[in-house]
Amino acid sequence: MRISNFCTRCLLAAAPLRLAAQTVKPELKNVKAPQRPDSFYVDISYDLIAPDGVQAVVIVEASADNGAKYDVPIAALTGDFGILKPGLGKRIVWNAWNDWPGKQTPAARVRLTADGIVLPTTPAPRTNLVWIPPGTFPMSSPPNEKDRVGDEPQTQVWISRGFWMGQHEATQGDSARSWAQTPATSRVTTGCPWRT
Repeated sequence: MRISNFCTRCLLAAAPLRLAAQTVKPELKNVKAPQRPDSFYVDISYDLIAPDGVQAVVIVEASADNGAKYDVPIAALTGDFGILKPGLGKRIVWNAWNDWPGKQTPAARVRLTADGIVLPTTPAPRTNLVWIPPGTFPMSSPPNEKDRVGDEPQTQVWISRGFWMGQHEATQGDSARSWAQTPATSRVTTGCPWRT
C-alpha cells in the first residue's frame, strides 16, 4: 500500500508538466521489406516525412502470422530506427536469424511505425531528475558481454512517451521523506540505497 501511495504521489507531481505539442504526425512512405534470397536478412527501406521537421521515433516490429500479432522478438537491427530526423532513403537491416533462429514462415510480416518526439518545455521538477525521451533500446546484456549469464536474452524495448526519472537510485533518505518510516531494518543512513 505504501508503495502505491508513493507512486501515486510521483505521478501527481509529474502531471503538471507541459510538453511541446507536435503539429503534424510523421508519416512513413515507400516502405519495402524484402528478404534477401537464400538468407535471413531483411532489407527495410522507407522515407520518413515530417512536414514540421521534428524528429520522430521509428519502431520496427515483426509478425509470424500475417500481422495478427506483432510478437516476434526483433533486436538484431542496424540502420535508421529509433530517434531520427526526417528524410528520404532510410534503411534498416534485420538479421532475423539472430532473433528467430531456425524458424521460417511465409506468413512473416514487418511493420514500421513512426511517432513524433515530445520534448519537455519546462525544467525538471527536481534537480535529480533527467528526461527519458521516447524511443527504443536493447534491454539486457549483449551476447558477447564478459560474465554474461545464459538466461539474459536481449529484448527490444519501446518507450512510447517521454518521462522524468530519478538520475540515481532511491535512497533511504528519499523513502524517509516519502513515508513515515524507512525500509531498512537498522538505523537510517540517508545516503544509502533503498535496500540494505
